[in-house]
Amino acid sequence: MKRAGLEPMALSSKEGLALVSGTTSATAMAALALYDMLKAAKSADIVGAMSLEAMKGVINAFDPRVMAVRPHPDQLNASENVRRMLKGSGIMEKYRGSRVQDALSLRCIPQLHGAARKTLEDAKKTIEIEMNSCCDNPIIWPETGNEDVISACNADSAYVGMEMDSACIAAVGLAKMSERRNNRIVDGSLSGYPYFCIKNPGLNSGLMIPQYVQAGLLNEMRMLATPSTIDNTPTCGNQEDYVAMGYNACKKAGPMAEKLEYMLAIELLSVYEVTNVLRQRWIACYLLYDWTLKHADHAFYNNKCMWVEQVYKRLEGMDIDAASLGAVMTDTFNQILLEDVEDFIQTHMRVWKCGRLKVEFQVAKTIAKIFAE
Repeated sequence: MKRAGLEPMALSSKEGLALVSGTTSATAMAALALYDMLKAAKSADIVGAMSLEAMKGVINAFDPRVMAVRPHPDQLNASENVRRMLKGSGIMEKYRGSRVQDALSLRCIPQLHGAARKTLEDAKKTIEIEMNSCCDNPIIWPETGNEDVISACNADSAYVGMEMDSACIAAVGLAKMSERRNNRIVDGSLSGYPYFCIKNPGLNSGLMIPQYVQAGLLNEMRMLATPSTIDNTPTCGNQEDYVAMGYNACKKAGPMAEKLEYMLAIELLSVYEVTNVLRQRWIACYLLYDWTLKHADHAFYNNKCMWVEQVYKRLEGMDIDAASLGAVMTDTFNQILLEDVEDFIQTHMRVWKCGRLKVEFQVAKTIAKIFAE
């Protein structure tokens, strides 16, 4: 206190007891942890939407009609958040209706995120009431004419304890879904991207270890999610034969919130990496399209090296690592070229005269087949 320039507070009657016998410290810890959890829940919607886009998910599961027949407000809000963030996404439009459903970690975002947010908002209401209440014992009424002292149990921490136990369970729910989404991204057999988001998996572990970290964090979070308020150890010669144990529920909530933030950050890192892959793929597709329009009358498709050299030159002036072009080319032309380049050119056929583009489109298809061999 001296270093902070503060003088010790002189306590009056009963104020010392109020600090140690009540829900003051538990409520303070709960308020700090809950603030972070609510921020993390908002981040979960954002990161989840980014993962849905990166995984080329279908937006059907977020249809407002689906939410209307199960009208939980927080589920509705979560779905609206995702739809709003992905509005206008070319990727989402392209894959709309491409399959019946995605994995639960993608299509169940509104339901789980909504349930978690409701739990956290319920806790917020309780904590706000507790912060503005008399929560110690005994309670003294000093007003002249109404003097009284009543020994009761407003010092019981069951309210804040049960709410924070529930909040910790909600945090684990958000974390376990985040880990599953991240796992789908780094698993090449599920995402279609390079394993562990690295061009040479095996020689470089890429984002394999961060997913290990998620597994370890999630294990710790599950341990912390065990409710503290289910425990009971009598004290004070059995005068306190029931004990709420709310303090421990609130104390563990802080580390729980921090671990949730790390879980979401790791998922975001994977999304960032695969978004770069997507960006590189579309740049390569555009380069092929643009090159085709300008050089349709050349037999350049018989010489792969010339095409690669020209793309190198085009990439030099862009915000992309030219040294990684080989990996980009291999990934692009071996995995998605036939599908995406043709789709890309077909999309642009509407703005060009069909006569000329028909020839150019055939050239592009020929190039695509060469590089897909």
